[in-house]
Amino acid sequence: MPFVTQEIPGGDSPTPVQNTATGDGVDTIQYSGDMIFVVVAAQTGPDAANPTCDLKLQHATQDVGGLYSDLLTAAQLLQVTDVHGGASVVLRRSQTKRFVRLISTIGGADPAYFIWSRILGIPEEARIAT
Repeated sequence: MPFVTQEIPGGDSPTPVQNTATGDGVDTIQYSGDMIFVVVAAQTGPDAANPTCDLKLQHATQDVGGLYSDLLTAAQLLQVTDVHGGASVVLRRSQTKRFVRLISTIGGADPAYFIWSRILGIPEEARIAT
């Protein structure tokens, strides 16, 4: 059964993220069940003083004008206080609203992080075909 991978906007930045950033909402309706969310953050450039990168995942029933709430806080997902870190979590379909987005909060003296994230899941049409 094939997997579908989907970038989380704001979570696949070719340029370093240097401050708080809010990604666009990603529609997860194409997935037939539970999904896997993977995120990695790596400090770039010279060592910054006290660098931090807090990442959280939010969800909402609608993207445009939707009221997003925390699905996973930074304490539950990923807090990087050094050079790099990563996390993977299962997103239960029954507990996840239709749209998800990644929020990054960068702190310290002149820090910058590359952030990479993906959602992996089985597409609805693949489940129906089997």
